[in-house]
Amino acid sequence: MKIKTKFVVSINVYDDVDYLYTQLENIRDYLKLDYLVLLNCNNLMYDLLKSKNIPNVYVNPNPIDKKRFCGTLFKGIYENIIFSLKNFEFEYFLVMSSKTFFFKVLGSGNIDSSLKNNRSKFSYPTDYQPDSRKHTIWPRKQIWKPFSRSGFYKFIKTNNMKIQKCMHEGLVLRNTECEDLKNFFDKNQNLLDSIYKTKTAMEEIVIPTLCVNWYGFTHGFGMWPGYENSEFSKYKILHKVEK
Repeated sequence: MKIKTKFVVSINVYDDVDYLYTQLENIRDYLKLDYLVLLNCNNLMYDLLKSKNIPNVYVNPNPIDKKRFCGTLFKGIYENIIFSLKNFEFEYFLVMSSKTFFFKVLGSGNIDSSLKNNRSKFSYPTDYQPDSRKHTIWPRKQIWKPFSRSGFYKFIKTNNMKIQKCMHEGLVLRNTECEDLKNFFDKNQNLLDSIYKTKTAMEEIVIPTLCVNWYGFTHGFGMWPGYENSEFSKYKILHKVEK
């Protein structure tokens, strides 16, 4: 029997159990809706956490050693989506990282308005090319060059799809969108395997790109640090912090 909840909060974790406890306390203080936390660990954190009984926290039994600028970060998120669909009855899947914290309360009084006001329809055309080696969104060496050589980019080009890139911290997926992702990759296993092997930040590209093409928008509650007092933060709920 599946465990019922409103939100599954997915976190890729790497080290520092004490810092994780601080993050879990932050979630408890700010997320005023029924939720559970699903951790996707590397082998080190899995060994540290697998025998702990932390209230409302589940550990994906398949640890993944992840690296920055590598498809393994996306793999951790996607494997948590698959685990959630199998084990939980949920409405929303919220992506966080080990450096993501709430700075505003999310509850029954603002969940609908937060989803409405945090839609992003922005996308790049299929034939988009960054015009600068110092492009802040698509830095050539770290992001654009490996992405443009990937199997996923070829899939986008072949199918004349738009491209969206955004921070994965704060990305929100409805249950039906998680099901759509699973159904898509069940039919495109070779593409999924190639994404895992791509040496760039696929966690910021794959899900946003598919969603903006399928539904016309994505939902993102997250923001970069330093903008908490700006107009940009008006509807944001989460921010990324530096340890």
